[in-house]
Amino acid sequence: PTLDSVRLHCLVQYNFTQRHPTMLMGVSGTAKTVTIEKFLQKAKQLEGMSDCNYKKINFSSMTTPQQFYNALDDMVEKMGPNYGPKGGGQLALFIDDVNMPEINEWGDQITNEIVRQVIEAHEYCSLDKGAAGDKKRIRNILYLAAMSHPTGGKNDIPNRLKRHFAVFNVPLPDTISIQQIFGTIFENRFGSQYPENVRSVAKELTKMSIEFWRAIGKKMLPTPAKFHYFFNLRDLSNIAQGLMHIGMFADPDRPDKRASSTPWEIFSDPQLLVAAWKNECTRVFADKLNTVDDKKWFDANIQAQIDKTFGKEMADACKEPQYFCNFMREPIIDQETGEQAEPAPKIYEPATIEEMRAKLYTFMQAHNETPIGRIRKLDLVLFDIAVKHVARISRIISLPRGNLLMVGVGGSGKQSLTRLATFVAGYDYATVTISKGFGVNQLFDAIRDQYIQAAMKRPVTFVFTDNEIKQEVFLEYINSFLSNGEIPGLFATDQRDGAVNEIRPIGKKDPMQKGIFEETPDYLWKYFINRVRERLHFVLCFSPVGEKFRTRARKFPALISSCSINWLFPWPPEALLSVSQTTLSKFQMETDDKTKEGLRDLMAAIHMMMLERSEEYLTRYRREVYSTPKSYLSFIASYTDVYRQKHAEVSESADKINNGLLKLQQAADDVRVMRTKLQEKEVKLGQARKETDALVKEIEARTAEAEAKRAEVEKVKNKLEADAAVVKAGEESAMEDLRKAEPTLKRAVEALDSITANDFTTLKKLTSPPPLIKRIFDGVAVLLHQPLNVPGAEPVKNKIWITDSWETSGKALAGDAKTLNVLKDFGQNKKDLINEETCELLLPYLYMEDFNRERAASACGNVAGLCTWVRAMYDYINIAKVVAPKKERLRIAQNELKVANKKKEAEEEVLNRVTMEVRKFNEQFEEANGKKMALEEDAANTKKRMDSANNLIGALAGERERWTQQSNEFKDIIRRLVGDVALSCAFISYCGPFNAEFRHQLLHQYFLGKCKQLKIPVTDNINIVKFLVDETRVADWQLEGLPADSHSTQNAIMITTSSKWPLMIDPQGQALSWIRRRSEKNGSKVSQLNDKKFLIHLQEQLGNGRPMIVENLPQEIDPMIDPILEKQISKSGKNYGIKINDQDMAYDENFSFYMTTKLPNPSFPPELFAKCLIIDFTVTMQGLEQQLLSQVISKEKAELNEESAKLTEEINNNEKRRKNLEDRLLAHLANSKGNLIDDVTLIETLQETKD
Repeated sequence: PTLDSVRLHCLVQYNFTQRHPTMLMGVSGTAKTVTIEKFLQKAKQLEGMSDCNYKKINFSSMTTPQQFYNALDDMVEKMGPNYGPKGGGQLALFIDDVNMPEINEWGDQITNEIVRQVIEAHEYCSLDKGAAGDKKRIRNILYLAAMSHPTGGKNDIPNRLKRHFAVFNVPLPDTISIQQIFGTIFENRFGSQYPENVRSVAKELTKMSIEFWRAIGKKMLPTPAKFHYFFNLRDLSNIAQGLMHIGMFADPDRPDKRASSTPWEIFSDPQLLVAAWKNECTRVFADKLNTVDDKKWFDANIQAQIDKTFGKEMADACKEPQYFCNFMREPIIDQETGEQAEPAPKIYEPATIEEMRAKLYTFMQAHNETPIGRIRKLDLVLFDIAVKHVARISRIISLPRGNLLMVGVGGSGKQSLTRLATFVAGYDYATVTISKGFGVNQLFDAIRDQYIQAAMKRPVTFVFTDNEIKQEVFLEYINSFLSNGEIPGLFATDQRDGAVNEIRPIGKKDPMQKGIFEETPDYLWKYFINRVRERLHFVLCFSPVGEKFRTRARKFPALISSCSINWLFPWPPEALLSVSQTTLSKFQMETDDKTKEGLRDLMAAIHMMMLERSEEYLTRYRREVYSTPKSYLSFIASYTDVYRQKHAEVSESADKINNGLLKLQQAADDVRVMRTKLQEKEVKLGQARKETDALVKEIEARTAEAEAKRAEVEKVKNKLEADAAVVKAGEESAMEDLRKAEPTLKRAVEALDSITANDFTTLKKLTSPPPLIKRIFDGVAVLLHQPLNVPGAEPVKNKIWITDSWETSGKALAGDAKTLNVLKDFGQNKKDLINEETCELLLPYLYMEDFNRERAASACGNVAGLCTWVRAMYDYINIAKVVAPKKERLRIAQNELKVANKKKEAEEEVLNRVTMEVRKFNEQFEEANGKKMALEEDAANTKKRMDSANNLIGALAGERERWTQQSNEFKDIIRRLVGDVALSCAFISYCGPFNAEFRHQLLHQYFLGKCKQLKIPVTDNINIVKFLVDETRVADWQLEGLPADSHSTQNAIMITTSSKWPLMIDPQGQALSWIRRRSEKNGSKVSQLNDKKFLIHLQEQLGNGRPMIVENLPQEIDPMIDPILEKQISKSGKNYGIKINDQDMAYDENFSFYMTTKLPNPSFPPELFAKCLIIDFTVTMQGLEQQLLSQVISKEKAELNEESAKLTEEINNNEKRRKNLEDRLLAHLANSKGNLIDDVTLIETLQETKD
């Protein structure tokens, strides 16, 4: 404490105990707020104030009476007829920056009028529904306030309000007091544990800091362009805080270690302590400077301060900056398990640029392997400035209550560098997602979520860009957080109770709360807010362009006073060179290293050139154009894409043409070879003809001989066929007779089959069988040639009967069991042996009238079958006597036929031999004739192919000459690609916002001139249109309605070539008309941002991959479409998606997005230039003349207009067809595997091309 601070504390305490409102007034940084807060923290110790709590409200220029009402209403509750502090007791209400609310046009501060009413009348009117206007009387509230002096454009408060306060001025401490404050801090930090030389240097740090602080305060005065140049005691405190931070843990999750100090080896050298002091001064003072001259003044004067204090030797030793960071350590590994025991300690320590760069690349790789990193990959080139910025961001967010204001034009890397620094720190990275209806409620939801995240889980870096400030009131709430950590109305009662309950177990475990922790709701809430303030780090990314930043800084002072400022300058040349070098070193090009180095310099020079030319364009045409670092990155990315594409096109054309020429040369060589072969083939053909003629004569002779022999054989064959017919007839006659005997034989067989062995047994039993039986057995005996009695006759019953031989043989046959089988065998095999004598012996028996089956059956039953058998044998032999001569004759004829057949076979064998000889000669003839014909055909084909080849070579003579010329140019074309592509991509990336005159100047004077200066191969007077597109495509655009002037054609090339979505400045509507006609065939949709169905249309087009055209864009573009402009596309499996208006939408890769505005001279911010391609589509004089001429012709000579359109389309189609045919011809030539003259398709294509 100092004399002033003790005196002020006593005055505040006296007025407070007398319940009189107190106000402190002073310049910024005089500890007004700290003085009151420290007093209020101990107010309960005062007599009669043990039940006194306090609340703080921060006013800003945007604080409205409604907000003050809400904050006050949230602090009180009804107590009988009156209202008092919630929970009872007393409440000290501290209103900071009470003079900040805006003064309206009538000179009133309406917010402070409500404050006056509350202090003066102890009441305010209710705004609650159903009770609006009812007065709320409040009791037990004491009031304190703080404000800045009403000078330098700052407001004063109404006298009617000021009269209620006891006002005390808070002056800046004098030098002795400041030395006392900071001297004590440094003495405690660098105590006896450090070497004497270090302690002696530390003693000088306070004096050095004060002297330099006063010097920079006098030199760097605030101006409209440097409105943030305020240097107060906070800056000295920040320097001291930074020095205290060196060598300590910077981990919010380990506050016990963070609070402890460890003697550290770096301070064994006093030079490093001075270097650390210089680094902290640079971070506190120089990082907020916004001009190069101011930076140079700072560098010179801080060196002078070191020289003045420690001498030239120390100043020279500290001339080169020493950098500090807290991310160089490695995790602590358990030696036994090999696993991470503790995370890497975050110790703020010195490091070189190269060490930090290498470590940051490791972190970036690790980030890209995380799930979030795979969706939003970090692919940064960490040049020196980028490394320094990451270290600065890391330093700020590692400090408790460290908040950062990043100031730089859009696309300078503010958000990307913050994402990397956040990952390095191990924090969560948070942003707000702007939707169409995004308002205060949505902002509160986003901030509330981060409060909970920071307090209960991991620390959070909350990035908020000026593009996301849809309402200025957003900054009111951010200002409130930056000032005191609380945002009025952020938490409802139940939400607040939930947060208090969740924070309780965390507070119990907090080592910093040991012995002081209370479980009262008020204490827990304060602990929750303090924890949030320490662990929730706002990083505000603002653009310095325009008046908004200055206005906001004035209206919301905490943006400057409670944030460290890091001003991002345009990338210096060395950064630009580093980025281009990094890209080009990995890119394969057909050029030498010297040219590649020149290309690197050209890229950087073009970007620096564009920064200067943009200023010139603003001066000449009053149009604002910004070239951001993202434009440079886009330029480099487009260069690699276009070079790769153009090189592939030229290489492909070269290959086609060279292959075509090679094929044509091969064809000419083939003609010479074919001519020689044709002569050889004609000689072979003559020899083949002679051989064929000789074979023909031999074949004719042999054929005549064979024909004579064939006639002889035919004659013999005819006679044999006649004899065979006769034999066949005799055979058939004999067989017919034999078939007649078959029924007789069948009866004999059936008769035998009907007899059984029992039948014979029955006969044996007969002593004297009937005579018929005896005679039947006699017949059997006759056939079997058995003994018989002498034939005779005897009378029996007045009839004459043949004397039987029963006793001689019949009885024996009847008694033999084998007789039946003998008879069967006889019938089958021996019946043909019956002779005429046997038949004569049988006749007497057969002539007997009873010798039949019926009489036999009645006499002897089944044995009667023998009767049938005997008669059948007799009948058969009578038939056989007729057939036998026939069979004999047949046998003789057959023998004669066999002899004749043998003779015929012999003759046929002779004929076959002769025929084979003839066939052999024929085969030889066919072979020889085939060879002759093949030779004739081959010779004819060779001649035909030779003629075709000559015709082909002659037909391609013109093309060959042209292709030869082109082939000779290809190497030079590829050599010039380095410069041609650079100029084309620079034109696309940078020249869109400029008019035709300025574009021509940029391209031909600046870009081309620099290219030649650096000796980079380039085409003189390069025509961008012809280089990037062919004439047929331009003609297609014109048929779709694009004006025919070169400016419009350039615009079309930019739209179709750039990787960014185009935003066209189109006051005359010609761009919209062309885009509409061009994309209508693809199902385009035209809408406006304020269209109620805009999101519906957008979602439909996104999912279906169709064009979306947004017309009539205002100057302030809704950030809702930022995800489209920035192409924040995510991939899940095979599907793509994008999040817009807090809604996940499907994304098709064929989707295209076009924007137009009718504003003739819009003032778009740099961020928009970084996100999209802005193109000036304002009609040119030439384009206007053509359009007016077209209108006149369409009115006066409509038929000419129609005919012109038809002719243009016809010419374009013919040109396309010619190009297509030439490509086909070259493709056929290149891909032809055999001889060219055998390729029918090639000949047809050639003929079609000629036609």
